[in-house]
Amino acid sequence: MPDICVIFDLDGTLVDSETLCNQAFLDLLPELSDPAEVLVKRYRGKKLSAILADIEHRIGGSLPDTFENNDRGRVSELFARDLKPMPGVVAMLDNLSHYKCVASSGPPALTIFGS
Repeated sequence: MPDICVIFDLDGTLVDSETLCNQAFLDLLPELSDPAEVLVKRYRGKKLSAILADIEHRIGGSLPDTFENNDRGRVSELFARDLKPMPGVVAMLDNLSHYKCVASSGPPALTIFGS
């Protein structure tokens, strides 16, 4: 049997990071009134630049120049405190007999939380 490697996406597949990323938006932008779950559906799989452009459109103005750094800091805090594997992931990975690897388009500093 040939060697097989299964590649998993990290965010929203192995770990429940999308809810926390959207919670950071809510924590930093009181103008957003949607619950985090609604934002997850709206922004799932989108690049941060597209999300920030949409948020600026929704709030009717530009975000401060410091917003992205502040957001990444808040996300790091939430990940350190609350990041959890998706339900069933640990057992599935434990039972998978193939090689495994993880891919992420997220920043390396945030990706380390999922390892």
